[in-house]
Amino acid sequence: MGDADNGWKFAQCFGDKGEVEEVTEADIISAVEFDETGDYLATGDKGGRVVLFERNEGKKSCEYKFYTEFQSHEPEFDYLKSLEIEEKINKIRWCKRQNAAHFLLSTNGKVEEKFFSLCCIFVDKTIKLWKVFEKSIKVVSENNFPPDQQPIKTSFTGKLRLPKLVHQDSMIAAVPRKIYQNAHAYHINSISVNSDAETYLSADDLRVNLWNLNISDQSFNIVDIKPVNMEELTEVITAAEFHPQQCNVFAYSSSRGTIKLNDMRMNALCDAHSKVFEEEEDPQNKSFFSEIISSISDLKFSKDGRYILSRDYLTLKIWDINMESKPIQTIPIHEHLRTKLCDLYENDCIFDKFECTFSGTGSHVLTASYNNYFHIWDVATRQDVILQADKSAFKAKRVGSSKNKVQGNNNRKLNKKEEYANLDSLDFHKKILHASWHPRENTIALAATNNLKHEKMVKSVFGNVASKYDVMNDAMSLGIHRVWKDHLIRTIAPTETTSLLDVAGGTGDISFRFLDYLKNVYKNNTKAKVTVVDINSAMLEVGKQKSEAAGYAKSCQIDFQEGNAEHLINIPSDSFDCYTIAFGIRNCTNIDKVIQEAFRVLKKGGRFTVLEFSQVNNQMLRLLYDQYSFNAIPTLGEIIASDRASYQYLVESIRKFPIQPEFAKLIKDNGFTLIGKGWEDLTFGIAAIHTGWKV
Repeated sequence: MGDADNGWKFAQCFGDKGEVEEVTEADIISAVEFDETGDYLATGDKGGRVVLFERNEGKKSCEYKFYTEFQSHEPEFDYLKSLEIEEKINKIRWCKRQNAAHFLLSTNGKVEEKFFSLCCIFVDKTIKLWKVFEKSIKVVSENNFPPDQQPIKTSFTGKLRLPKLVHQDSMIAAVPRKIYQNAHAYHINSISVNSDAETYLSADDLRVNLWNLNISDQSFNIVDIKPVNMEELTEVITAAEFHPQQCNVFAYSSSRGTIKLNDMRMNALCDAHSKVFEEEEDPQNKSFFSEIISSISDLKFSKDGRYILSRDYLTLKIWDINMESKPIQTIPIHEHLRTKLCDLYENDCIFDKFECTFSGTGSHVLTASYNNYFHIWDVATRQDVILQADKSAFKAKRVGSSKNKVQGNNNRKLNKKEEYANLDSLDFHKKILHASWHPRENTIALAATNNLKHEKMVKSVFGNVASKYDVMNDAMSLGIHRVWKDHLIRTIAPTETTSLLDVAGGTGDISFRFLDYLKNVYKNNTKAKVTVVDINSAMLEVGKQKSEAAGYAKSCQIDFQEGNAEHLINIPSDSFDCYTIAFGIRNCTNIDKVIQEAFRVLKKGGRFTVLEFSQVNNQMLRLLYDQYSFNAIPTLGEIIASDRASYQYLVESIRKFPIQPEFAKLIKDNGFTLIGKGWEDLTFGIAAIHTGWKV
């Protein structure tokens, strides 16, 4: 975006694939950052790529042109932890230049190399320092004497031809200079280069580490909020930033809406903060969502270090570092969404993390919202300019401007502020989460997200967590899933001839309970059998190992098959008495097809039984459980299974699953007969058992 005629105009769009080419998940921009001069712009995406643009002084219509592109990170697999490491770029931070040659660090190089810059990039648990420079390409010349130059006279009568290197072309090269790793056990959310140009900090959910840019194998832990007992965890670190002028001062924010300012000269471990910036919430505005919406997603210092800008879900706040009790300005961003918090909670948008930033002069602040809208707030006049990052919709309109309005009451055209607050037209899939402001002029770069379809990578997710799946079920259900599964078997009450199809049952939890039940009731006088089907071979392997340990492997009572619940191609029709699927159907792409396949493979009179996480009946308990799910379970997944992303997905899949009456209707609509309401709530509705009969 560019500044013109005291307004804003659309200047340039990078990476627009239009309506023809489909945008993939890997193409989504996940980081954007100007360097300190503003002449270069870096972007990172979910595919691990970094693209650099440079200022184009020659063409006004194209302010930035492509400079270079390189693959910063590749997807990796940790064989020791059985963990897939995501390649997504989360942040890009330029290091400070040291001279006019665009040095980031003082680095030795060949004479023919013109050093351009270094940028520091991190992805989840690995931080890389990249050097990007202009490199001369030389070729061997056949003769060192030009045709018009006479060779030097010697006693040698022939022509002396000596090869030499001559410049042919230049290329932009990118090489990793340092790789900083093995210092964070949790998801890295922030990185900040210090004003001393020698150190930087990185922060994850529970720790902040201090690094020297020249030392990649050693860091110092300066904040650690991890409790001895993880059940006592009440908050996580959400962002961290160095003071722009004082190299010993930094700030970090938390999920409880606090900002803590720390001085490293006071203690080696800065858990005892110097100042806490926190605003007490008005009791009248207290709600079940208060803690979620107060979580700070980003914070920035002003250029002079006097002010701190913080963004939570509903507001943007400006703090004076000399006044801790309340912000000097509170800017409403999503106040019009306060009445929609329940819906936002249901579709997970309430957990979106929007960035914020100061302008180069500190006179304005920037943050964004849904429908690709963004706000530019004048700190002095307190005027809010709302614009939309859309080539067709973008116009220079100020909030309240007369040219935004049409005379008359009928069919009046909405102004930009009214369009922004119109809940009926909001598309929550279109959002701007990442933004950067040019340090010396009113130019901003925004990463606008289009409405994309996201496929569930169920097979990959459960492959990552297979070895720790049962342990993590304890965490996700507060340990009660074992009681639920025992109750499920007692509810089915299998006989000595019951044939069971256990779908998505890879680790065998339901199947072994089924066999144990029969063994206890009928001793060894039973012909009952169970077939376990799962889409993931790693889960089945865990089940087979448990089968051997339990002594069932050599019997003919249990069989393991790899298969898809939506297409049970190896299972004949009308072949089983009972079909169970426990904590698996919510991960299926087409739930209707799963139910239809269950109806097909069951005998007449067969029983379809689903055990699944559901909606807690009590609103207060629901909030408490969901708070635990979204805040604690991903972190526990990282601790126990070394996989935060998979357990974040599992939690989100629970939220998206139909509530009890809706799912019961799905079962009925696909041919099954319900008895009564069709389900039984377990533990206040945290889970439910649904039952349908093929009659």
